[in-house]
Amino acid sequence: MCGIRRIPYIYDAADIWSDAASFSTDSGLVIRVVRWLERFAMRGAAHLVTISDGVVSRVQDLGVDTPITVTGFGADTEEFFYSDEAISPVFLYAGTYSGLHGVDILIDAFAAFLAEHPGYTLRFVGNGTERASLEARAAARGSLTRLSF
Repeated sequence: MCGIRRIPYIYDAADIWSDAASFSTDSGLVIRVVRWLERFAMRGAAHLVTISDGVVSRVQDLGVDTPITVTGFGADTEEFFYSDEAISPVFLYAGTYSGLHGVDILIDAFAAFLAEHPGYTLRFVGNGTERASLEARAAARGSLTRLSF
């Protein structure tokens, strides 16, 4: 829409969606359409941002020459800093709720961990189409009373 309205935009190339689609479907048509849309969006952007040089290489492999800035991983230490305050023992998953990302395995592993180490919480921050099935999976593991979405 920004391209149609001639509004410059920055594209966040956190993942290569067309590569991820190839793990989710065998449909060559779907993968080609997603790849075309992704290239269109990246080529039309005024600038790209991404998290790694690996993604930069993959973007360039796709024939996109839009300028790219690698932002990397990490936290702004001006916003997030050490404190002596007591914290509760929490494992945090921040990302997409998807078997492709291994969240189902994480739920199973946390159930095994919690049996030996009570008092921990596994917290999910993110979104995804598999949230309901992952919540059901966690509920089926009875001992996961400390899991939160």
